[in-house]
Amino acid sequence: MTTETAVKNNVVWFEIPSTDFKRATTFYETIFSQELKKMDFMGTPTAVFAYEKPAISGCVLQEEALRPGLAGSVVYLNADGIFDKVLERVPKAGGKVITYSGWPLYTFVSDTAPTSMRPSSISRTTSTAIS
Repeated sequence: MTTETAVKNNVVWFEIPSTDFKRATTFYETIFSQELKKMDFMGTPTAVFAYEKPAISGCVLQEEALRPGLAGSVVYLNADGIFDKVLERVPKAGGKVITYSGWPLYTFVSDTAPTSMRPSSISRTTSTAIS
């Protein structure tokens, strides 16, 4: 591979599908104690997670063709410096901490969607992995 073809960041955007946009955005706003930027993107309700340029970000959206489910990618969300507070807010927001077991780097949480929702991973550090 040459520097002409090297890509600095292969991941540039992620989308968390929802069947209930208001419920899903409220969940993430509650656990992070931060408002998502809501917009209508070409007819699709979209709520973008906070970021500072240059950065990778993503959104919660409600798109007929996209459905939450147990199969698929796991999105790792950064909670550096607020990890314990985020975990405390998950049950209060109607979600469930699925695994924690003393692992220092990440935990899985499910939001308030039906049990078919793929869990998100909340990361303690800015260095995250993708599965």
